[in-house]
Amino acid sequence: MDVRLCGLLILNSRTPYRELADTLGLSLQAVHRRIQVMREQGVINGFPGGLSIGYVGPVVLYVFGTSSADNMDRVVADLHRDDRTYIVLVCARNYISLGALLKDHDQIEEYVDLVRRVAELTDLTVGLMSATHFGSNKVGWAQREQELSVLDYRIMRSLKEDARRPVEEVASELGISAATARRRLVRMMEMGAFTPSMDWRPSASGQTVAQLHLRLEEGADRNGLITDLTSRAGPHLFGAITFSNLPRFLLLVVWARSMRELGQLVALAEAGAGVEAASPNIIISESRFDTWIDKLVEERAKGRRPASLGIADLQSGD
Repeated sequence: MDVRLCGLLILNSRTPYRELADTLGLSLQAVHRRIQVMREQGVINGFPGGLSIGYVGPVVLYVFGTSSADNMDRVVADLHRDDRTYIVLVCARNYISLGALLKDHDQIEEYVDLVRRVAELTDLTVGLMSATHFGSNKVGWAQREQELSVLDYRIMRSLKEDARRPVEEVASELGISAATARRRLVRMMEMGAFTPSMDWRPSASGQTVAQLHLRLEEGADRNGLITDLTSRAGPHLFGAITFSNLPRFLLLVVWARSMRELGQLVALAEAGAGVEAASPNIIISESRFDTWIDKLVEERAKGRRPASLGIADLQSGD
């Protein structure tokens, strides 16, 4: 139940607790209690909000590989120094999985070389993300043709550290009416420009969370496989990512209460249509970072650049 709750909050952390309770079939008090416990455990590390990846349209790059470095904390810190790195997962046996947001395809080779050098990778796979699925939800869509105003960026900046912050507080901080703040926020969310999410740290739960790397047969139906595995694995399958340059590869994020249960999930995945093999990588730690997109919001909120945001703006060096 906690995993389902986290999934809903990752998709939209501004969802009212009453709506979460109704969706999950829980009491309002139970939702409050579960969220409070997970915050105390560190499983929920806050509710950040920001400009959505779908609206900006960066190249979302994933790099996987085994590191020969002696100090993984140093590796993570060094990767953090590059403002394109937004997530680093350290898995068992020094396996690293990281995500980066690049302004264009021309940066791929340079960034991959940086990761190879900093992380001392002995093997390396590069994936260009094409879609992310949370349960039955495919995320990432946005109306990029609609412009955002300086005030929109200021509202976004006000919600950066706490996307659940009441609209009335945001309005008071910015010197506008609550009705104006609410109207603009609703518009940004409807157009997919603003993402109120949750910083999820599953390794703090004490349960087993892993990435499953699925090798697929030629021509396998990835979307159909995701739908089938979501139905059969239920809440144990937290998310799935597909890559445009890796048609025979599928990344799943799963959780299990024991190693035995993880083994059962691996077997379930390998029994899926078109799956040749499934390899688990148990997540030891996860780190998420601000990127150049967060800096872009700060600049727009100060009115230092044109209010509209397009590919030309991103390529100009923002």
